[in-house]
Amino acid sequence: MSAVQSQVAPYRPRRQYVARACNGCRRRRCKCDGAQPSCASCLSSGHKCTWGTDEDADWRPTTKQFITSLHVKIQHLESEIAQLKQNETELPYPNRLLATPQYLSYEPVEPVATTGQDSSENRPQSPRHSGILPKLLCPTQPIRFAPVEVPITTLPVSIPPVKYKYIFEMDSALDLDEEYTSYQPSLSCQWGRHLPDLSPVHFSRLEHDKILSRCFTYGASYSFGLLPDLFLAEMLECLVPDTARSPVGGPRYYTPLLHCSLLAFGAGLSENAEIRAQESRAKFAARAKRWLDEEFSRPSPSLVPSLLLLSEYHSGIGEWNTGHMYTGMAVRAARAQFGPSHALAEDWHCWSAFVQEFLMALETNRPSQLPPPAASISCPITLKPDSRPPSTDSLAELFGHQYYFQYSARCFIQMCKLAVIANRIVGQPINDIQTILDSHLQLETWFGALPESVLIRQRSVLTFPPVLALHITYWWLILHSHLSLIKKTPSSTEPWKDLSLKMCTRATDKLVQLFVTFDKQFGWRYFPRNLVKAMYECGSALVKEHDTASSASRKKRATAMEGIQVCIRALEAVGDVWSGAVRMRDELVVMGGHTTEVTDLGSRAPVAVERMCINGVTRSRQDLGDPAEPDGVSGAPRRERHSRAGGPS
Repeated sequence: MSAVQSQVAPYRPRRQYVARACNGCRRRRCKCDGAQPSCASCLSSGHKCTWGTDEDADWRPTTKQFITSLHVKIQHLESEIAQLKQNETELPYPNRLLATPQYLSYEPVEPVATTGQDSSENRPQSPRHSGILPKLLCPTQPIRFAPVEVPITTLPVSIPPVKYKYIFEMDSALDLDEEYTSYQPSLSCQWGRHLPDLSPVHFSRLEHDKILSRCFTYGASYSFGLLPDLFLAEMLECLVPDTARSPVGGPRYYTPLLHCSLLAFGAGLSENAEIRAQESRAKFAARAKRWLDEEFSRPSPSLVPSLLLLSEYHSGIGEWNTGHMYTGMAVRAARAQFGPSHALAEDWHCWSAFVQEFLMALETNRPSQLPPPAASISCPITLKPDSRPPSTDSLAELFGHQYYFQYSARCFIQMCKLAVIANRIVGQPINDIQTILDSHLQLETWFGALPESVLIRQRSVLTFPPVLALHITYWWLILHSHLSLIKKTPSSTEPWKDLSLKMCTRATDKLVQLFVTFDKQFGWRYFPRNLVKAMYECGSALVKEHDTASSASRKKRATAMEGIQVCIRALEAVGDVWSGAVRMRDELVVMGGHTTEVTDLGSRAPVAVERMCINGVTRSRQDLGDPAEPDGVSGAPRRERHSRAGGPS
């Protein structure tokens, strides 16, 4: 016991607490008695005893990490200076593309106020790789394209307060007198006055109205900038019985040329096989071309969309050269002046020509030949304040919504802004990787600033077709830009190579989800014609992803295979309406070398694709269901929904 006690150190009372230690003791991490000007510890060890923060900073020891970080900063600044000098002397694109365009308004984007759980639904999530980009790009601040200014305007006084009503919208339960008063103008309208004779095929008014309705609701009014309400109002005014008069001030939104062009474009959406046949569609196109001479002698703003519709018709049936010819005619017509009374419609259709020419350039992978218009976008119809789209599970309620075409017009406006951003990279030679990455940042900025009216919500059973088409266009541009970057330098080991590969994978996943959603809600037959190339390009990217994946990555290869099959089936369904898609399908089948597997699957969707998580909502096989009878105004094939938990992507 005494031996143990002898080993215990003698008790020493704790020293008094020192409020502050000198710099020397703090550096050596030893005890300081706080005596100034020199403490006992420094006196005994011979170190200089100093006090104060300035002295501490001067005596702070340098570390290897600190020196390394300084070297990194120096190299970063030197590379930044070299990049700036190179941009000043060898900029591959004109400076005007980087300058502030006159037709854009650089006002700050105000975020939409959201509350609760809906905040995650209201705003689109930025791509997960957005944090990588600032490290790869030059330190100069990227260009931020603010929303195009859209002044709220009222309808022109010359537009009548009533419009042509489709025959399937008329309520047969009304009394005879009340029905006659409400529908008499539409019933007496000579709708077939300027249309060709399709004999021996019978072309009824019901079939005519269905084609117009589907053409407007499934994409023509979105990508062509058509305004159905104004078209139907002027159509009723121009086709009243026993008169051939035009609206006061001349036609703006309806002409016989536009009427026939719409039917040539939309006849493929008919359920009648005889009307859907190429012979009937060719008669509508031939009659439209007979009106060209008269239209050229007295041009109106509707000349531009008429030529664009004829271009899409010929491109859709595989006559690419003729389609390009009519696109060029539309571009020249967009530069014409139609008079001060047509200024509003003229500016609007100039933008529609720009968008359509941009989409054709993207489809054919060539540079766009039409620069963005100098005029701001002024919508000819009154746009209500931006709001959330209606939630419904009925196609009749969706297409019959009071403000459906206002939402469609907002999609067109967003499409104009998207085309302005991507116009620099579509079909251009990739001499500067920085341009592609800068455009990627601008696309992300555009996507993150989308208003409520053009967002896709996971809880909505149905989504407006123009909204789905807008998101498909965005992800197609992401895929197209990064694919071209990879093809340009396939053996590169730069950091952006990994980013491009990841963005291509993400874009193909999103596109397949959107394709499946469009088919589930509306059917691939009604898919926008000018976005068909997105299916082919997505399938081609998936073929390459499948072939380059290692044999151990079974899940990745299986997912790619299922995506390829979705694209092939989609192109096959679209080929029933637009024969030009058949060639794309055949090329994709040969490219993938999986003809037997696709044929055996038939029209059933693959299990993994059916269970894809679309914006966080998993879809089971029973959610897809089977095609049902036509429903609602449009008569489009609708899918039975056995589960209401899912929502569109």
